[in-house]
Amino acid sequence: MYDFNIALQESNKRFEDMLNQGFDTHILVAGNGFDLAHGYNTRYTDFVDYTRTLSEEEQKNSFIKHFQAKMDLQSDGINKKWIDCEDEIAQITDSFSVMTSKMDDSLIKFFPNNLFSPKELFVLRSFSSYVVPLGSNYMVTEKYKNSEGYEGYYDKESILNDLINDLEEVIHYLKSFIREATKDDVFSPFGEAIIDYVVNFNYTTTYRKYISDEKNVYNIHGNIGNDYNNMVLGIGDKSEENLDYIYFKKYFQRMQKATRRFDINEICDTLVNLGMGVCVKRNVAAHFFGHSMSKTDGDILSEIIKTVNCSFIYYHSRKDYEEKIVNLIDMLGKKIVLDFIDRGKIIMCHIDQFEENTKLRIKRTRNE
Repeated sequence: MYDFNIALQESNKRFEDMLNQGFDTHILVAGNGFDLAHGYNTRYTDFVDYTRTLSEEEQKNSFIKHFQAKMDLQSDGINKKWIDCEDEIAQITDSFSVMTSKMDDSLIKFFPNNLFSPKELFVLRSFSSYVVPLGSNYMVTEKYKNSEGYEGYYDKESILNDLINDLEEVIHYLKSFIREATKDDVFSPFGEAIIDYVVNFNYTTTYRKYISDEKNVYNIHGNIGNDYNNMVLGIGDKSEENLDYIYFKKYFQRMQKATRRFDINEICDTLVNLGMGVCVKRNVAAHFFGHSMSKTDGDILSEIIKTVNCSFIYYHSRKDYEEKIVNLIDMLGKKIVLDFIDRGKIIMCHIDQFEENTKLRIKRTRNE
């Protein structure tokens, strides 16, 4: 019988000589699957369940109403299907962009249903404090009508500001949820893994089980440990042409909330000092654990993959493996992915191999 994991391991054996040479530096790139592997229930589905415990007033937040409605739509009453809140935020901004792009025209008062896709119409149902259906149209609510003398019939700036404030509320609730979900210490399944740097896309500090030097940690999306809230929750950067929704983009939020800047070259360009004035270029491996490899974070992920010597990308099932390959192609393009896999610059591994791979270390001598 065909065993997918064994077949992939056999395929990876052609890189044994390269791997046995080892690496100077190992970088952990942690996504939510890393927290899940440590027993923390921090999926977006868990967060949406948590929002149902909020007060009635708090659940009036339009983003939360949409998240709940979307998860209810996908559930069959027994099984909860996956929901990605970042994808839903992108759908929300797309839906409102259809309207706000036309609001500078003072003659525009109604927005016909045929302007919107079925997914966008579903979004608008949860945003009843912003828009209301009127026959075969949608109309913006009274609170956003412009006073006489202003350009445009609707006050676009007020709509965008309220959307931003609603999202910040969601981030506040998300921080409370993550703190509650990770308050108890759990087991360390990779107790002897050796990590030199961490690029953390989570809000948690699970990485501390494997690294103690916080100077070598980059919390890309902020973290729950701060008294202030610097958590990032948003969408990827499709285009810089329309800046109306820049507040919802991750790269802008990272600057706005002053999360630590990450540059992979600062790690890879650091030379290894062998003594007696002898230095050599650092050999770097990146371990992508628990990240979907979605291009929502593609600006950072792609630079890491292109710059390091080897990227180990871990999967937990054949379906997970295939989804990661699809996302890599979407992010990097077919030609680069095929080339990198063929040369061993990208190696797909089962999560069981993570600890062992972090121990692949170069033993340097001055004769090199």
